Amino acid sequence: DHPGVPSLDLGFSGKYGVYHSIFDDFAWMEKHGDPEFITHTVAARFFTVLAMRSAAAEVLPFRFGPYAEALRGYVDEMRLISARRGRAKLAQAGATGPQSDAQADGFPGLPELIASVRAFRARANETDQVLNQLTARDGIAPEALARINELLVAAERKFLLPNGLPGRPWFRHAVYAPGLSTGYAAWPLPLIRQAIE
Repeated sequence: DHPGVPSLDLGFSGKYGVYHSIFDDFAWMEKHGDPEFITHTVAARFFTVLAMRSAAAEVLPFRFGPYAEALRGYVDEMRLISARRGRAKLAQAGATGPQSDAQADGFPGLPELIASVRAFRARANETDQVLNQLTARDGIAPEALARINELLVAAERKFLLPNGLPGRPWFRHAVYAPGLSTGYAAWPLPLIRQAIE
């Protein structure tokens, strides 16, 4: 949200059925939630392997192709949200038909945003190929590896807005920030979503 630190959100889901219950304590977990602590053990092992893999990697295991796909999905989501709101406003005003649908679709800057995401996807795929080749090679100078890893970590900071979001300067990330009305749940592309809302 603020410093642009690459991070990972992991979790398990299923038919648990309890969310922040006042009974969600050790005794309840031992009797009902995970009696043999099997899920807890699997989670601990998984997180440990992930941390060890990341710590031991000569080239950080960052890949940008999935980020590009997520951005594409977020742009599609913003377009749909904007179109729904635009159509609702036009319907309230009494406008209907294909022309009004065309007026409702999108938002200012959408074509440029789509072009940027496409360019990012192309560069992300190129970068991922290079990173995959680097991880398969031996004998790369430690200084070169350190520089590559510094660049990988710094990539997330390129998404920071210098002055933050309007009215919320602490939140500087252009891709992820809590929503205005969602508590801690993220709004992807928060600047656009904030404007649409």
